[in-house]
Amino acid sequence: MSQTKKPQKKTQKKIALEETIIYKELQKRNFRLLLTGIFSLILGSFGVWVTYVLHSIFAMVVGGILLICAIYQFYLVYLRNENPLEHPDLKRFELWSGKDYEKIVKDMEEELQANGGALGSKIITDSFGFFPSTYRIKWFHLTQICWIHGVTTAHSVNFIPTGKTYSINIYVDTGESFIIHTNKSRREDDLTGLLNRVPFAIFGHNKEIQHNWEHNREQVIIAVKTRLNEYLKNPKKFIKENYDVVEEN
Repeated sequence: MSQTKKPQKKTQKKIALEETIIYKELQKRNFRLLLTGIFSLILGSFGVWVTYVLHSIFAMVVGGILLICAIYQFYLVYLRNENPLEHPDLKRFELWSGKDYEKIVKDMEEELQANGGALGSKIITDSFGFFPSTYRIKWFHLTQICWIHGVTTAHSVNFIPTGKTYSINIYVDTGESFIIHTNKSRREDDLTGLLNRVPFAIFGHNKEIQHNWEHNREQVIIAVKTRLNEYLKNPKKFIKENYDVVEEN
C-alpha cells in the first residue's frame, strides 16, 4: 500500500502546480528564452561566416561568444521542458511541504486570479511578492521578509542636480533583495502598507542593521523568525508591545 501511495502523491503535487498561473507564465518565458537562443545562433553563425570571409578576429570572438550563449540557452530550455519543476522559480515551493505546500499553491493561485491572472509587472498581494522579468518570475512569501527600508538616490550631471528617485528595498530570508520603484508622495504609503502586512520585519536603515545583514545574516533571520512566531501566536499582543497603538474607546 505504501508503495502505491508515494507516486500518487508526487503526481498530484506536479499536476496541481502545472495548473497554476505562475507555471503557465514561466512556460511563456521559457519560449522567450528559446527565441533568444535562436537569435543568438543566427548572429553567431553570421559572425563565423564573417570570420571565414574577412578573416576578422573580432568577428570570430563575438561569433564564438554568441554561439556559446545559444548553446547554453538551448540547454536551459531543454532542462526546463524536460522537468519544468526544476525551474529555479518553481523549486522555491520546496521551502514548504505537506499541507503548507498545498496552502501556498492554493493561496498563490487565488491571489493571482484576484489580481487579473497576469504577471507583467511587480505586484505584492496579501501573501506574496512577485517580481517578473523577461525570463524569470522571482517571488517570495511575505513571511520570508526580514528587512525593509526606503532609498533616496540623488542624480546629477556635471555636478548639477537633476532630481531624485525613490525606491523601497526588501530583503528576504534567502539572502535575496528586491527593489520597488516608487515616488516621493507614494513611498510613505507603500511603506505603511508593508508595515501593516509584515509588522514582524525590521523597518528602517542604519549602519548597524546594514552591517548585521551583511556579516551576521543568520542571526538577523533567526531574530526576525522569532518575531514572526510571536506575531502569529498573538497578533494583537505583538502589535501592542512593539508599536504605539491608540486604543479605541
